[in-house]
Amino acid sequence: STLMANIFKSASSMIGKLVSLFTKRQKKQMVLLFFFFLFAAIVQLVGVASIQPFMNIVTNPDSIHTSWLLSTLYRLLRFSNERNFILFIGFSTLSMILLSNTIGAFNVWLKTRFVMRLNHNLSRRMLSIYLNKPYTFFLDRASSDLGRTILSEVNQLISSLVLPIFDFIIDTFIVLALFIFLLYRDPIITIIAFSILGGSYLVTNTLVRQRTRRAGRERVEANKGRFATTNEALSGIKITKVMGKEPFFLNQYTHYSERFVRVETYIRLVSGLPKFILEGVAFGGIILLVLFLSVRTENVVSMIPTISLFAFAGYRMMPALQSIYSSSMNIYFNQAILDQIIAEVKGTDAGAGANLKEDTTPPMSFKHRIEVRDLAFSYLRGDISTLKDININVKKNSMVGFVGTTGSGKTTLVDVILGLLPPHEGEILIDGIPLTDENIRSWQKLIGYVPQEIFLTDTSIASNIAYGVNEEDLDMNKVRQAAKIAAIDQFIDEELPQGYDTVVGERGVRLSGGQRQRIGLARAVYNNPPILILDEATSALDGTTEDAVMEAISQASSERTMFLIAHRISTVKECDVIYLLKAGKITDKRTYEELLERNSSFKRMAKV
Repeated sequence: STLMANIFKSASSMIGKLVSLFTKRQKKQMVLLFFFFLFAAIVQLVGVASIQPFMNIVTNPDSIHTSWLLSTLYRLLRFSNERNFILFIGFSTLSMILLSNTIGAFNVWLKTRFVMRLNHNLSRRMLSIYLNKPYTFFLDRASSDLGRTILSEVNQLISSLVLPIFDFIIDTFIVLALFIFLLYRDPIITIIAFSILGGSYLVTNTLVRQRTRRAGRERVEANKGRFATTNEALSGIKITKVMGKEPFFLNQYTHYSERFVRVETYIRLVSGLPKFILEGVAFGGIILLVLFLSVRTENVVSMIPTISLFAFAGYRMMPALQSIYSSSMNIYFNQAILDQIIAEVKGTDAGAGANLKEDTTPPMSFKHRIEVRDLAFSYLRGDISTLKDININVKKNSMVGFVGTTGSGKTTLVDVILGLLPPHEGEILIDGIPLTDENIRSWQKLIGYVPQEIFLTDTSIASNIAYGVNEEDLDMNKVRQAAKIAAIDQFIDEELPQGYDTVVGERGVRLSGGQRQRIGLARAVYNNPPILILDEATSALDGTTEDAVMEAISQASSERTMFLIAHRISTVKECDVIYLLKAGKITDKRTYEELLERNSSFKRMAKV
């Protein structure tokens, strides 16, 4: 009893966690499905129960008149002879069996449709949850982990946990219905049969349950390693090939994949092995049943209906019992995945992000200046500050440069200004209005941004310039104008056979670094933003191309506020003011000529 109580408690806890992932609509659908599962079990019971009356009248036609049920049917339906009545009962029994099979098939369709829709909704919800996370969430999370959760673990959860739970419930209804009926027909035989079959499954379940849970946790870790290794090997394929590290990544993948195969093999073995043992027990039981009944009665013919009933019931129940056991193994094995996904969605509503829509937030009003006051930031609270005591005042339509050695905090400062990293101290004000979580999207709509590393999708050049815009909504005039500002229009028109329709390949592998960077620049100016932030955006360009790009940017800068992080000091020559950073602090701010004349550190950086 203690064992059963623990199993029930564990199952209730797991089902509670699982149901917490459902939307209100899915919970209602699940309740309706359970009622249909119960109805299907009753129909299965009627199909099995109809076997004995049929076998009774075939082996003993006199039972038509001695059985109350058969005699009542015979009279009510006004049959004139026994032969026609036997044919009627036979076809009725066949019809009930076919009906129960049809409902069973429909049952499978309903169940599968529900869980596959659940797969779609849950994976979409996981993606929407991740997309709604702040930028800081992604600083310590590998993209391979997030992709694995959305595409692999959600599918595993649905196919190997939710589906088995439904199978477990359906088959439990069927087994209970048949057990109650057989108990009514012959209590002794039923109790003996169920004690042997059910007891065998229960003992096996108890022996392997804890090992199966451990195997499930090991599977999650092994799958994580497989995805991470694959992502690292292929994302850095250039350096992997150059350094000849293919064997290293292959060996790493082999290690995780072998662990994954081992635990998957284990669960399939423990899920399927009892079937072969207990099928022998079941058929042996039928023989023992015949022997048992032959001892109880001298009329061998009279045994046929009861034997047929138990044989057909066994035929129906054996797959159900095996399914219950196999489902329970899968449930134990995949609890680790459920715990992982529950941890990911913890603190969010069941429908969070499900209706993520196009952002219609209007851009913030910007007419005068941007101020950064007493700003401080560190990646870990309590850690040494990456930025401290930052004060900046930028007038509208001015050009501001940030220079400093590697690690001085230039990119971090830009990330804070972009609203990607929240300042731990101080504030940023736009025309005197502080940036907050409520208006950050309005602020970001003013900005065109070019990062150090340009991400390109495996689509056309036009689609990459108009990033996140459906092809049918592309404004080719804006695309061409943006390409012209980025000084890449001539390359696209003259050197690419398909022009703006040329597909760039995954991560832009068919383009040079300079070409990728110019497409990133074109993307930033596609919507003609009033603020442009360039984080070493010309670092991959040769001197001639950089001059052309900077000249185009300068021509357009009279109507833009620009922040430039310099890779080359020459890039910031035209800036109205240049901020010199060192160890996360602003150490000087002047024009290019003033810094060159008065600041020795800047002079060394400029190599003058």
